[in-house]
Amino acid sequence: MHRICAELVRVFCLGALLGLTLSGLSAVAMTYINEEMHTESVGLGMELYISGSAVGGMSGRLIAGVLANYWGWRVGIGAIGVTGLCASVIVLRLLPASRHFVPRALSWQRSLGHVSKIFKDPGLPWLFAEGFFLMGMFVTVYNYLGYRLMAAPYDFVALTCGFFGGHSIASSWVGRRTHSPRRGPRHSICFYYIGSAIVGANGGLLYRAWGRNGVAVLVGIMALSGLTIAWKLRGLVPLEAANWVRLRPGGFQQPYQLPD
Repeated sequence: MHRICAELVRVFCLGALLGLTLSGLSAVAMTYINEEMHTESVGLGMELYISGSAVGGMSGRLIAGVLANYWGWRVGIGAIGVTGLCASVIVLRLLPASRHFVPRALSWQRSLGHVSKIFKDPGLPWLFAEGFFLMGMFVTVYNYLGYRLMAAPYDFVALTCGFFGGHSIASSWVGRRTHSPRRGPRHSICFYYIGSAIVGANGGLLYRAWGRNGVAVLVGIMALSGLTIAWKLRGLVPLEAANWVRLRPGGFQQPYQLPD
């Protein structure tokens, strides 16, 4: 029993480090897209990034599962690690250098001030809440109802497409509404993972107490809440185009920077 507990603690710690790394990577990638791409192309760029993440996630699970089935879990995990290392080298060599990033000294007071400004925006808190509900619903269904819904007439196509479509729209909208494309994506990602952790964990409690009906009620509440927020945001006034400046003819655009 002691050995099993020790292994579980090790797995938990490694999983926490992995989650910390991957969530930071997503925030940096979305920040790069918002900073470096033309404003009219941010939505497309975000869709491509999130679609690539979805394809990579599903492919990684499939490949690792097949390899683990034939050669053991160490081979499966090793293959995923080698693939990630190769992808890192490709990104390092091929991704254009950032042209709009301006380094600043870390200041907790200034960071808290930026957070307060973001949450005073009439749309951003609702977009963060939308991400919370989307991710919570998506993870809960995959965690607890996945195996029961694999057979006909059920499938996950509508759920998966709806989630990643909503994720793309909300993420690109956050980048457009924040006065700095660095701050919005990291707050957005934070709420996505909070939704995954809180709703996903409580979904397990409901499943144990009331079975799939309890999970269905929870997911229904999440979906209804997300639809309510989407209906509310339809009347949100877009930011003025004057807040966006063109750097050079035919070049990129970046948002107006609030004075520090």
